[in-house]
Amino acid sequence: GGQIEHTYCFSAGGMGANAAHDGISAVQVPALAANVPVEMLEYDVPLLTLQREFLPDSGGAGQQRGGLAQRVEFCLLPGFDGEATVSIWAAGQNVPPFGLLGGEGGAPAQIRLDGRTLSREEKIAQAGAFLLTDSQTVVGFDTAGGGGYGSAAARDASANEGDRRQGYVSSPAPE
Repeated sequence: GGQIEHTYCFSAGGMGANAAHDGISAVQVPALAANVPVEMLEYDVPLLTLQREFLPDSGGAGQQRGGLAQRVEFCLLPGFDGEATVSIWAAGQNVPPFGLLGGEGGAPAQIRLDGRTLSREEKIAQAGAFLLTDSQTVVGFDTAGGGGYGSAAARDASANEGDRRQGYVSSPAPE
């Protein structure tokens, strides 16, 4: 079977909003680096990315909305004759990002195994490391969303409509 030495893949969460702008979605703070394309990860290691998308409603509501988190899920490449240990460190699990001046906090980060969010106890027992021996086990994570700034009731109506149209939020904004 094949043995992999190691690789690193950084997947960033949402940036907090400020007084003038919504937070940037899925960006590495403070470097403002973009995410590693899935093709680079898949070229380097035998993992298949099953899902990578923005998480609606994960940015904190506010006059300026927090940046969206993202969900990433992957499995061992089908047909790969070997195993891989995937280690996940997701900041913002225990203390989710907070909002400022009335803005709501962003969604907390979560680690997922076969579509199920792991409890704190399970994460501690796993120590963030998952052994993949076949393509049936799906491991993933939700990054944290950014906190909002200011009261959501003060958000411009056209910005709320744009958020709904782009799929950033799934429900009508508070009146």
